[in-house]
Amino acid sequence: MLLLFLACGADNVVKSSNEAPIVTILRPVDGSSFDPALPVELCVQLEDESAAEKLAIVLQSDVDGVLAESPAGSEREACKGGNFGVAVNLSGGNHVLSVFATDDDGDIGEDSAAIQAQANTAPECSFALPYNGTVLRVGESVDVAVGTTDAQSDPALLAAVLASDIDGSFWSGSPDSAGTVATRFSPLAGGEHRLSMTLSDPGGLVGTCHVDIDVEACLDDDRDGATTCDDEDCDDDNDTVYAGAEELADG
Repeated sequence: MLLLFLACGADNVVKSSNEAPIVTILRPVDGSSFDPALPVELCVQLEDESAAEKLAIVLQSDVDGVLAESPAGSEREACKGGNFGVAVNLSGGNHVLSVFATDDDGDIGEDSAAIQAQANTAPECSFALPYNGTVLRVGESVDVAVGTTDAQSDPALLAAVLASDIDGSFWSGSPDSAGTVATRFSPLAGGEHRLSMTLSDPGGLVGTCHVDIDVEACLDDDRDGATTCDDEDCDDDNDTVYAGAEELADG
């Protein structure tokens, strides 16, 4: 009877299974860099047995101290992929950002990310097409391919503008995720063009690159009706010499 009593008693013991909240810093990524002149966007995913809104949150830096506090039950901004987002300004230097989440029972979950200060630098680019010194005819299509890079930003976040110093802007948009801009356009006015790409990053810095091409106008200096674009005027200084002209016995 004693053994049976002990066994039944053990079955009725209730143990608390409460665990600390799970905190995951999504952004900034551990080991990444930031520009001290711009706010740092922090995005965190919070998980707990109770609602995440009931957690008390503290964000701090090992250099700047407490950066933000969000008491339990306070309104919070969500962020892409997470349920707690905040923008903070950091001093120069390297920081370890830590997020602490405390539940109703006093259990604390935390996560940290180390980031390094790096001043923003301007984006860079280079023309793969057209080649410098390319000669085209008026009305001929121009293939443009430009490679872009930026030390701090995804190339797809850059704002790009292609322009000619004669014809002005003819394309605007953003590079693809690989940093490439590829397009075709026509026509350009006759003359010597400087094609340029201007890139602007999210921090407002601007980078440019350029290439020089020559667009030949269709000329008819001897006014015989055949232009340099026709490839039919064998002598543009003589109005009697052109493809289809009457044959003359002139020696």
